[in-house]
Amino acid sequence: MEAKQTLALLPFKKLLIYFILFTPVLIIAISISYYLVAFLPSKEKMRNELEKEKIRLEAENSKDKEAKLEECIAEAEARFKRIKDINSEPDPKPDYPDARQWNSNELADSTIKEFQNNQDLCVKKYK
Repeated sequence: MEAKQTLALLPFKKLLIYFILFTPVLIIAISISYYLVAFLPSKEKMRNELEKEKIRLEAENSKDKEAKLEECIAEAEARFKRIKDINSEPDPKPDYPDARQWNSNELADSTIKEFQNNQDLCVKKYK
């Protein structure tokens, strides 16, 4: 009777051994398949979307910087014109009817230097 029980348990033991040996192999195969089929493509898709977003933001920032640079230079020019209008007198000439004569050369030199410095600061700040 024991021989029959031993023979009956033998296929069960083999089945159990096969199950124990092949289950990890099956889990590893499923994991590798998931990695190759699902994870890698989604990772690449996310990387591509991130790269597109980065390019879009860089383009937006460059446009924004150009607009700010133009605005800054326009403000420097407006300041120069205000100072010139306050510190100069009309001096029309045939070729230049809107010409103005500075009240002093020192004031003219310092205002022109300030204007050039303001332009340089704008370029350094926004380029």
